[in-house]
Formats: sequence, structure tokens, C-alpha cells
Amino acid sequence: MAIASKTVPSSGQNWNARIRRFFHWLSSPHVVLSMIMLAVMVYMVIIPLYRMILTTFSVQEMDLRVLPGAEVGDLTLYHWIRMLSGRISRIMTYEPLTHSLTISFGATALALVIGGLMAWWSEPTYRAKGLSIPWQRFPTLCPPGPSRRRG
Repeated sequence: MAIASKTVPSSGQNWNARIRRFFHWLSSPHVVLSMIMLAVMVYMVIIPLYRMILTTFSVQEMDLRVLPGAEVGDLTLYHWIRMLSGRISRIMTYEPLTHSLTISFGATALALVIGGLMAWWSEPTYRAKGLSIPWQRFPTLCPPGPSRRRG
């Protein structure tokens, strides 16, 4: 009885197969679109955000009158200190932050109340008990699922 020997690919063939699989994966449409969207996001979001943050830590030409001895481009915390503890901090930082938090918490609470009431009113056990559901004769916003589909 002869034992079949298995040929082991050489390391060069193994790397060639891996490179071929990688380029095959890289050329698939979803990966190409993902790479394009990633490049657009880096160009339109990441680079401007980086430059904006870098600008907040450097001395600008306008700041030379309030920062004696500084040169344009030096590192500074002047802008951060001014925005967080200066005279304008209440107007420029804390009031908008308070308004944003108020709106977001209010919208969240309203959405929870409306969503909770709609879920409570559309609970299927109410139908089983014969209780009336408000607006049950109106069409729903979502189409019926596969188990409820009307034929």
C-alpha cells in the first residue's frame, strides 16, 4: 500500500497566493467604495479638524499684541484659557453648551414618552384581551412583517 505524499507549497508560492487573494479582495466593489469614502472623509473631515486643532495651540499674528515676546507659530494655551475661563467664556462656551444640552435632553425625553406611549398602545396583548387601541383603524407607518402579511 502506497502512502500518498502531500506536496507542500514553497514559501514563494504561498506568498504569491496571499498577494493574489489580497488584490482580489481589494478589487471587490464594496472595498473600492469603502476606500473612496475613507479618502473623502480624510480629505473633508480629518485634515480640516487637525488643522483647526493645531491652530488653537499656536500663536497667530492677531495674538502678538496680547502675548508680548511671542512669535507667530509658537505653541500656546492662550486660546484655550481664554475660551474656558476668560470674560467671554460664558457667552461663547457655556451658554451654547447649556442650550445644546437642554435641547438634547428635552428631545430625548419627548422621544421616550412618545415612543413608550406608541409601544404601549400597540401592544398585541391588548387586542387579545379585547381592549380598544387608539387609531387602530389608521394604516401603520411600517409595512406588516412576513407573519402578518395579508394575502
